[in-house]
Amino acid sequence: GINAEYGYSQVPWIFNGSVEDNILFNRPMDKEKLERIIESCYLTQDLEDLPNGLETIVGERGVQLSGGQRARVSLARVVYGEEEVVLLDDPLSAVDTKCAGHIFSRLIKEQLKDKTVILVTHNTEYLSQLDHIYLMNRAAKEDSSIVGRIAEHGTWEELHDKDLIKAQAKLREEDNQKKKDNEETKKEKKEKPKQVKEDRKTGLIDKRMYFKFWNLSFGFITCPLIVLLVAGAQAVKILQEQEALTWVEKVEVGETGADKSFITCAILTVVTILLYSLFVLFVAVSGTLSSKALHNMAFSGLLKSPIRFFDITPIGILINRFSKDTFFCDERLSFTVIKFAT
Repeated sequence: GINAEYGYSQVPWIFNGSVEDNILFNRPMDKEKLERIIESCYLTQDLEDLPNGLETIVGERGVQLSGGQRARVSLARVVYGEEEVVLLDDPLSAVDTKCAGHIFSRLIKEQLKDKTVILVTHNTEYLSQLDHIYLMNRAAKEDSSIVGRIAEHGTWEELHDKDLIKAQAKLREEDNQKKKDNEETKKEKKEKPKQVKEDRKTGLIDKRMYFKFWNLSFGFITCPLIVLLVAGAQAVKILQEQEALTWVEKVEVGETGADKSFITCAILTVVTILLYSLFVLFVAVSGTLSSKALHNMAFSGLLKSPIRFFDITPIGILINRFSKDTFFCDERLSFTVIKFAT
């Protein structure tokens, strides 16, 4: 086995963060080394075109970058780690000829000259500069799967006169020509990258938003009923306190009618408790129904959203909408209304 640290670049993997975060990958910042790697990976011009350079947010799965840019950012991340063994799975296929030549000469030949580099490539033009070559052939197994087999190996001088490598080079040349034709007919449209920000407002909430929320439960009568229950409970409570004060005064002076005041006070106390209980129950039920209706509206809108929406919207924002924000509507909002009213 290989008793050394190794890094590899295969399918470009980009997470939602800045270009700098994707290259450093939580490793210490070395500005001089970072600038050298950026130049070696042919990213200098790309960073100049981005609105915030290294600080540009690339979006979920690197949606704000082109395919070639994603491949080169992933390649820069591998090189920045300075592992002893570097595995590069066809990093030159995702870029044009000029960029591929720059990466091979400046990155592989210079930046990684003291490392053990295992390079998988179909570009036969670079084989003469490699120390050792393994020529792979396709082989079909009984289960119809395709596996790679070593057909030849040796130095360029030992292999370049053999018909096998020439035949494979011809096939690859035809494939490369098709790729070039596709690149010319389908030029990538450069969309100016923008940092995906969560849609939020700060400050006081418009009073109409509260009415809209509560009306999602029982309609337009919800808010008037809440106000009526609070006002009724408060009015009965005031009457109960007045009657209790009257009852105490009559008892102290020995005036007749104290028993009647006591009964009235007790009845008003029961009515106050019932009205407050009804108010709390109504707010809790209407709040839950409103929150459920709001959740269903949001979920319905999410299901009807185009695929582009999921590409440019970080998954964390969606999770917040259906977890923390929904919890606030379910519990905190109703509790706040009850606490304010009582």
